[in-house]
Amino acid sequence: MKTKAIVFAGPFQIEIKDFELRELREGEVLVKTIYTGVSPGTELRVLSGKQVGGEFPLIPGYENVGKIVKVGKGVKDLKEGMIVFSSGTRFTGPYNRVWGGQVEYSIVGEEEVIIVPEDLDPLYAVFTKTCAIALHGVKRARVSGKDKVAIVGQGLIGHLALQMSKINGAYVIAIDVVEERLKNSILAGADYGINAKEKDVYEEVMKITNGGVDVAIDVTGVASTVNNTANLIRPRPYVSKSSQDPDPPVGRLLILGSYTDPICFNYHPTLFDHEIDIIVSRDCTYFDLLEAIDLIRNKKVNFNAIDFETFDFQSAEKGYQKLMNKEITKAIFKWE
Repeated sequence: MKTKAIVFAGPFQIEIKDFELRELREGEVLVKTIYTGVSPGTELRVLSGKQVGGEFPLIPGYENVGKIVKVGKGVKDLKEGMIVFSSGTRFTGPYNRVWGGQVEYSIVGEEEVIIVPEDLDPLYAVFTKTCAIALHGVKRARVSGKDKVAIVGQGLIGHLALQMSKINGAYVIAIDVVEERLKNSILAGADYGINAKEKDVYEEVMKITNGGVDVAIDVTGVASTVNNTANLIRPRPYVSKSSQDPDPPVGRLLILGSYTDPICFNYHPTLFDHEIDIIVSRDCTYFDLLEAIDLIRNKKVNFNAIDFETFDFQSAEKGYQKLMNKEITKAIFKWE
């Protein structure tokens, strides 16, 4: 049995190929893909050739929603006909696997899938992973209703971090250089939007917050911006004998984007004077995925505020090009 796949043959070279599938092993299921999504920061980095370990030719992708069409021996809780989400496939034939989710048929282990509820449209289930990544970061940064949060970068993950922060009750300032993204941020509930091309971000944030935010989240993917993002955090007060709070709260910097260059900080004044916590968020957990799909199912995620477009998988190159041009925030490929 053959499967089709989106293959990155080289830097910025996208092809549709097919290859022969292997037989299922114990504990595995075969899934026929309905939709796959593109996580733009990650997959565009892979496409550019800057992904560590991403040797061409390869199959990318970690957002796959499909129907189980065959169940291997030893599988206990999954049945044919179930709709499931998975973060890739175990087998990509002659191609290198960089998650490998952009395939027509995927082979996954029973423990690697999330069952999609029957009342959830598979189109929206494809956002499970990116929602979980944003959710994981917001949890790591301990964002709460007491916090003022600045999110620098309103691509897909930054936008979803905004929505997760608002679910937690935070006051959120959205920052980007693309006006259309900021309009969507306001639609999603951002309390304030700043176009970094038109205004001085530092001055605006200081004015809005009267001294800085509690949490700054950098999702730009541009290493040189991270120090500036950290400067948006309010300095932690010095404690003296007369201080009312002997342990004032610490500002937090969350680094949530995909970066290929080294990130550098100014020790003075950015780190020392502010006494901030620096938090790096790595991917998400299985339990974040469960929580994310539950949020999607319960309509806590506003998809009307996300600029996504659906393409036939044969037109994948067009989808990636629109992402590179920042014409859309997310591309989704339809496989049936």
